[in-house]
Amino acid sequence: MSSNNLASFAPYRTLGAQRLLPQRDLLKVDHGFHINSPHKVSPTNLGSHNQWETRYGTRVDMLSAFAYILGPLSALAVLIIETQNDYVRFHGYQSALFTTPIIVFRAFLSILQFPQWFRTFVTVLIFVGQLYMAFRAYIDASQNGLSRFQLPIIGPIASQWLADE
Repeated sequence: MSSNNLASFAPYRTLGAQRLLPQRDLLKVDHGFHINSPHKVSPTNLGSHNQWETRYGTRVDMLSAFAYILGPLSALAVLIIETQNDYVRFHGYQSALFTTPIIVFRAFLSILQFPQWFRTFVTVLIFVGQLYMAFRAYIDASQNGLSRFQLPIIGPIASQWLADE
């Protein structure tokens, strides 16, 4: 078996020397235009909005996951830096709405001098929640065609803020 027949586990692959494309979305190449499942690119609609494009050419899955990693700081950075991609901006808003109240709650636990074991438990829950949301944002972008995982109360608010932009 030659090395060309081996499967790649990378979520992205290069097509020629141009750009990275998600492996699952690459259906065919027709006359030099990439035809992807979330959006169709053809000579007639080249000017249309591409869901996979970001302002500075960063990967959508990485940028949306980064929105959750540092809590409100990374959410604010993503919202300032990324002005074109709605998927990334949605996760920036959702991250800000999710992490800000729970970090403020954690600060109040310290101010009110709750037991150390309880504060540690809450801190671990916050960290696990942020990692889970980052994982979901990454997986939904790289494998599920930019489907949005919305938290029960926060997700609709983030969607509404995005629609109001």
